[in-house]
Amino acid sequence: MKKITKGERLIEGFLTISGKKGYVRPTEEYEQEFPEICVSADRLGRAFDGDRVVVAVFVPVLRGMQPEGRIEKIIEEGPRLYSGIIRNKGGKNVFINDGKKRKIFTEAEVAGDTKNAQDNFSVTFYLDKYNVSRDYYSGHIVKVFGNSKDAGVDITTILAGYGIEAEFPEEALAELEDIPDKLSPQSVAAKIRKGRMDFRELQTVTMDAEDTKDVDDAVSVSKNKDGSYVLGVHIADVSEYVKEGSKLDEEAYKRGTSVYPVDRVVPMLPPKLSNGICSLNVGVDRLALSVMMTFDDKGNMLKNSIYESVIRVTDKITYKQMYRLLEEKDAELEKKYAGMLEMFENMRVLSSILRKKRNREGGLDFDFPEIKVEIDNDGKPVSIGKYEKTFANDMIEDFMVAANETVAEFFCTKKIPFLYRIHEEPEKRKIEQLARTVKSADGTADIPKGKIRPIDVAKMLDSIKGKPSENVIQFLALRSMQRAEYSAENKGHFGLAADYYSHFTSPIRRYPDLFIHRIIKKYLRGELNPTAKKHFEEIKYDVAENCSITERRAAEAELSVRDYKVVQYMSRFVGETFEGEISNITGFGFYVRLDNMAEGLVHFNTVSDFIEFDEIRMIARGKRTGITFLPGMRVKIKVLKAEPETRQLDFALATDKGPGSGKKFAKQGKKAVIKTAQRGGAKGRRGMSPKQYGMKLKRKKGKR
Repeated sequence: MKKITKGERLIEGFLTISGKKGYVRPTEEYEQEFPEICVSADRLGRAFDGDRVVVAVFVPVLRGMQPEGRIEKIIEEGPRLYSGIIRNKGGKNVFINDGKKRKIFTEAEVAGDTKNAQDNFSVTFYLDKYNVSRDYYSGHIVKVFGNSKDAGVDITTILAGYGIEAEFPEEALAELEDIPDKLSPQSVAAKIRKGRMDFRELQTVTMDAEDTKDVDDAVSVSKNKDGSYVLGVHIADVSEYVKEGSKLDEEAYKRGTSVYPVDRVVPMLPPKLSNGICSLNVGVDRLALSVMMTFDDKGNMLKNSIYESVIRVTDKITYKQMYRLLEEKDAELEKKYAGMLEMFENMRVLSSILRKKRNREGGLDFDFPEIKVEIDNDGKPVSIGKYEKTFANDMIEDFMVAANETVAEFFCTKKIPFLYRIHEEPEKRKIEQLARTVKSADGTADIPKGKIRPIDVAKMLDSIKGKPSENVIQFLALRSMQRAEYSAENKGHFGLAADYYSHFTSPIRRYPDLFIHRIIKKYLRGELNPTAKKHFEEIKYDVAENCSITERRAAEAELSVRDYKVVQYMSRFVGETFEGEISNITGFGFYVRLDNMAEGLVHFNTVSDFIEFDEIRMIARGKRTGITFLPGMRVKIKVLKAEPETRQLDFALATDKGPGSGKKFAKQGKKAVIKTAQRGGAKGRRGMSPKQYGMKLKRKKGKR
């Protein structure tokens, strides 16, 4: 470690690399003092994206300047495994990085043995070093997956770049031999004698998507004579088969969650469990944990109980079928589900009651459209479009939220070691910024002087419903929020306006749910003695951190695969024209979401005009033409670039009149000047004012 000079301080943080610069996000101890530290390329040393580091901070000379630093030490390496393809250039093998979220380099030299990787083969690659003086990366091939053009190889490779692989170790699979394929009548009777509730005569249903095979939740709803409702949420008892400390448990902990890319499932548990003995299939006995809750007609909880149980699912239905049955009164479905209709109607009413109550309390409902990608047998995307959600999806969500809140509150109030799903209060400055944007969009925003409440944000979002800027402001509101994560301490869930929340309802596909099932069962059996409590108290922090990390990894991998397939689909339309809606505006361009849900960027430097961007009002305006670009505005675009490997989808305005002309772009687009207009003396472009940034652009132009 170099000698620390006067005016420098050593702090810890996490490194993110963007371009040739690094940015260190300090740990919680220092984040108020140093929100972010910039590290130039020559001061990065051997540190990479995602590393936990010690950085020597140079205290800024002038107030308001961004602090800079030098990497002194790598405490813990971040993920250095990348996915991509091998290309032969001039007789040398070069690795082409296809990552989007973790992209810190475009290509790298392949050192040592190439493991028989041929040109255009998909591989995973470990990044060994970065040579600052020559500005190149190098590393070695870890695994070869075959020709990148073969069906499914591309997705397999992308997942492997995140450390996600489908195969289970032999030691874990060997433990499956001791797990039965079904429950025998004798074993069920024995478990009931030991105290399990027998709910097999209770009318229960599972509701999922059409292709779901791992069913871990079932529900039952009935209405009492006094107008109250009894909701039963029955969750697969996975902990009965996956014992703590077993090889199956170790593998589940390592995976943390099942992963759902567009064409497959990479399960947390082997299919014999996830699709077999643990899955709540129709007409067979299954072990479960059941939460029975009674609500009045306003959605207030009257009483609740938690049981170990045995259930036998009466029937199953898909979201689409439920919609057709209750909304469209499909005669064929009415006949098929004649014996279930009364319960289905009760489910719909209770769901509406619970949702209205949550909305009254300020629960935030970010209803962003989801994209669905259809893949053919050769792994090629054949269509993309909006995934349609209906009240049927909401029903199950409302019931699962109720069970998760109930379980979390019960164990928190009893001060039992537990795992919570938390969503902390957002920073006030971010909500104040959001409020200014809402007001500029003709919405209303009243921010209290003290603590921000969920209802304050909910009222802001309600005030812009139906307006052109609604989707963008919802997006900005989401970005203003803290990240939801797992915690060993209860801190509430801001987004749901819930004082207590956990993840209890998906133990087949989420490790935190499996973890708390073990605690719940020990409590119900009277086995949560001081030794057991101490054990869970000691490990809960590590479990929470691991579950948060694996959840983020899975989400990034799913998004990377989805974006890859969307851009791959759009690559066949380069040069063609589409219509879409401006979904977001930034300081460098605006995003357009097409009617097929593909979203691309129109860079301001492709627009033949001087562009001024007002980040408060979310408006971009051409200085010469006066043409204004607004969120929600319909525009016609031409597909300029679609590169699946980099997930890059670029558009240009397609009109021949005004900004964005394809002909004008070729002649004038590169000469466009971008100006960011901001209010209140706000700084832009990494600490520069708009005036300073404009001068910088002029200097660059002079050098050219």
